[in-house]
Amino acid sequence: MNEGQKKFHDFILQNVTLENKEKAEELLKESFKKQDEGNFNAEYMQSFMPRMLCLIKPESLELVKNIMVNHKG
Repeated sequence: MNEGQKKFHDFILQNVTLENKEKAEELLKESFKKQDEGNFNAEYMQSFMPRMLCLIKPESLELVKNIMVNHKG
């Protein structure tokens, strides 16, 4: 996990509901693997965002969504 991935990882885990931390970890691991392999693209992002956003605390949803939209890489 590179520095940028670590920051995103920590940010997401601070904003997911407690019961969804494990699911979020799995999704993050999947996305970081795609990034490392060069397979992280717009199509993947479209599938990743809704899966991750459903794990986020309601009060953090807009913030996380904006971060994800503005930092797609």
